[in-house]
Amino acid sequence: MRRAEKAIEAMGGTPAAFGAIVLALVVTLVTWPLFARTPFAPLFVGLMVAAQWADEISGLVAIPIAAAAHFVIFERMLPVDFGAGPFLIFVVLAFGMNRLIASRRRTEAAQRASEAQLRSGWDHAAMGAAILDLQGHVIRINPALARMFGHREPERSGEHYRELMRPTDDGEENALFLDLVQGRRDEYRREQAYHTKDGTVIWARAVMSLVRDDNGKPTGALLMLEDVTDRKALEEQVRQIQKLDAMGRLVAGVAHDFNNLLTAIGGYAELAREEVSESGPRRQLDEVLAVTRRATALTRQLLIFSRRPSIDPTPLNIDTVIAGMASLVERLAGKGVSVVTSLRAEASVKLDASHLEQIVVNLVVNARDAMPNGGTLTIETSLVELPGADLATKVPQPPSGPFVLLAVTDTGVGMDEQVKARLFEPFFTTKEPGEGTGLGLATVYGIVKQSAAYIWVESERGRGSRFRIYFPQVPPAVEAVSSPVISTLSPPLEPATEPSRDTGILVVEDDRSVRAFTCAVLRNAGYEALGASTGEEAMALASTHSVPLHLIVTDVALPGISGVDLVRQLRTMRPQARVLYSSGFSALTLKSQGVIEETGGFLAKPFTRRQLLAAVRARLEDRDIGASLR
Repeated sequence: MRRAEKAIEAMGGTPAAFGAIVLALVVTLVTWPLFARTPFAPLFVGLMVAAQWADEISGLVAIPIAAAAHFVIFERMLPVDFGAGPFLIFVVLAFGMNRLIASRRRTEAAQRASEAQLRSGWDHAAMGAAILDLQGHVIRINPALARMFGHREPERSGEHYRELMRPTDDGEENALFLDLVQGRRDEYRREQAYHTKDGTVIWARAVMSLVRDDNGKPTGALLMLEDVTDRKALEEQVRQIQKLDAMGRLVAGVAHDFNNLLTAIGGYAELAREEVSESGPRRQLDEVLAVTRRATALTRQLLIFSRRPSIDPTPLNIDTVIAGMASLVERLAGKGVSVVTSLRAEASVKLDASHLEQIVVNLVVNARDAMPNGGTLTIETSLVELPGADLATKVPQPPSGPFVLLAVTDTGVGMDEQVKARLFEPFFTTKEPGEGTGLGLATVYGIVKQSAAYIWVESERGRGSRFRIYFPQVPPAVEAVSSPVISTLSPPLEPATEPSRDTGILVVEDDRSVRAFTCAVLRNAGYEALGASTGEEAMALASTHSVPLHLIVTDVALPGISGVDLVRQLRTMRPQARVLYSSGFSALTLKSQGVIEETGGFLAKPFTRRQLLAAVRARLEDRDIGASLR
């Protein structure tokens, strides 16, 4: 019996199985003499043999097996003694019972493994999940949902799911859930904001599914939640960028038209000033010219916001430029603000020095205004590798590679989300009327985008603000080729030769005031000036006028044929004519867009009388405009 017990345990049996086999043996010893020679004996033996392979062999196979056993045992081996029959039945029964018990143990083990897999999947799922009853009370939530809403314990039995998650649109959520549990829908999906335990607002995509029993009767609901807060933030970033891009295009168009107006206003004021001798009217005209210059600076800021480049950037050491602004920053910050600098980048960026100074000045002024009672202003630079963990979830398609970080931090009043959403819009300001134009941060944004850089703002009401700008690092040895452009800030060029009445100049300008002013200045200077409002009119004048055309002064954007296409056609008729382009956009903008192929012959609007004459004379002498100015 001990040997049999060890054999059964070695085959995976249990003490219960062993007891059952002993009982079967006792019954067999008692009943075998009466049972052995009956017709049921072979069937019994066959069934026991078939039980050994019960998992693989159907019970119907027991019939041929029983017939074979009957033939061998009772027909060929008779007489069977009293001990042989019980021993045979014991062995067959032992193997059969062990096989059945082992099969059941395998089934139970598989069931336990399946339950463990389900439990592991539930506990380690990335999405939040909750099992609800038909009233919406929580039966169980998984750890992901508990973490999502700031709860430590994953079990929140009995609590209503809307109290647990606090959806912002509770009324619509309740109506959808009632439709679900009443069987009018099998599931619903929605994306909305929820409040966590500490009041933080998160966005989540919810899928609520109805759970039914085998008879199709609703028994509860399964809620699956995916946290999409980061995705919503990125989508908001994309919308903000698209909005600012649209505003940039609008602003660029307005600035272009405004530059035409300023050209005429400033030009005629300048002509009038030279014709009057009284001091009173001259002072008044000086005021007009001063206002025109201020308006010109304003349009320049608008064009910077619209990302129309006006200056060709060169590599510069950001630490050196900011260190050189130390005294200016101290004066701008004021006595009540402590300025702390930490310049550790020791790297170069491709940026015009004046643009970098504009960024620093605007951010310092913004920080100063946010600290009316004083505070600390910190300016830092460092070399970082992107994408960083803090930027990867905040910027669509985050950049990669070495970047120079410029960070400006204040301890001021901070901003709420509504202010942050409009921070870079032109003319948006939280200051009192008359205290700001609302173009400071818009200019910063425009310069940042022109420089292929990234800007990110962190701020909370009462906790100050931090502006981070990431500039692509460039090797210090890279040299930039500057394009000569004459602008309203350039000093006038003095003429090398006197103008001649035999010098013909064709002025093509669709704005009547600008065209009249330009022709008047040129005629007063002694040139033969012809005016045309369209390309077609210019072609007609060039083909019929007898005076040789030495110079074509044309606006780039004309109704119908463009200024560039006009020049190509005129050069087939007047190949000797030189060209001077003019536009409210900068030469670099037009060159970057492939509108013009060179910047040497370009005059930016608005221009003054002296700048126009200097540009004309330079082009007649076949010199690049502004070549000696840069």
